[in-house]
Amino acid sequence: PVSDSLPRNLMLQAGSWERGFAVNARRLLDAAGGESTGREAFAAGRARGILIVPHVEHITILFSRGSQEGVLGWVRGTFGPSPGDTGIEYRDRRGLYALFNVLGWILVATGLGPAVRRLVPDDPDRGKPTRTVLRSPWWWIGMLGSPFLATGLLALVARIGSITDLGGMLVVGSVLVWFLAAGAAWLAFGFRPGLPSPRAVLLGVGLFALLWVGVGLPAGQLVLRWILIPARLARWPLAAGALVPWFLAAGYAQQRAGFWQRVGLAAAQAVTVVAALVVAGMTIPGLYIVVLAIPVLPLLLAATATFGGVVRDPWAFAVGNALFVGWALVSAFPLAG
Repeated sequence: PVSDSLPRNLMLQAGSWERGFAVNARRLLDAAGGESTGREAFAAGRARGILIVPHVEHITILFSRGSQEGVLGWVRGTFGPSPGDTGIEYRDRRGLYALFNVLGWILVATGLGPAVRRLVPDDPDRGKPTRTVLRSPWWWIGMLGSPFLATGLLALVARIGSITDLGGMLVVGSVLVWFLAAGAAWLAFGFRPGLPSPRAVLLGVGLFALLWVGVGLPAGQLVLRWILIPARLARWPLAAGALVPWFLAAGYAQQRAGFWQRVGLAAAQAVTVVAALVVAGMTIPGLYIVVLAIPVLPLLLAATATFGGVVRDPWAFAVGNALFVGWALVSAFPLAG
């Protein structure tokens, strides 16, 4: 609740990409007495302001220069300049620092790749097409079509009942069901994987550790609370298990592929996954938040493809990336209730 006196010096912000938030901010401003930004209003604690930040939603607004400058100006209006304040505006460069950190870890991983791959010899357990895997010439249809098949399945399930809090977490349960369906369909279309070797599983755990440190920890300095609380940690194995089929199919698709082939495959996967999830978010009630998270997905898939290319083993690729993306999903979405 707001009034013309509480809270003191109230500033409201909303991203222009979330129209409902912007409308609600204006409603709150009216309830608080309307806009008032004069020096006397600040001194009396009755300053009221609103800032609709263009081209952002409720996540990217955190990194918006306009949002940060608006906050800084409001704090200065409330408390006055601090001792030693030179008037230099704050610039949030954490995203740039995190990017360089990830690039550095990619260089480390690339340098260690040949030595790491020698730990897993090229034997039948690695999934030679002639021994353990049926690689259909139509596997690429599975890659392009399975995301939309998963969206259709999720829409059918949503007609039966609510799917926004599956597994005790908001939205993430639905996303995991989507990936499980898409991955199973892709595997059925193109691959018949054999069982993983112990070395491949161990290599996958090592890949997870590399991603956890090289990608996850920097993200924890930006927007995520990366260290999981027990309630989230308990859901992590289930999340990782649901993701294994998709990443196993992706691992087989890029097995023995060259660098530019892996880039093309990762780009094709990102396009189809994003398109299908946008359709799901726009058409299935309660899943619109997935659309807001879409800008992160191509980056996440690019990271998994880049680091996964170090091991070049389908099962290691699947285990490492499923553990990592599962961790990221259960850390990012709210618990239900």
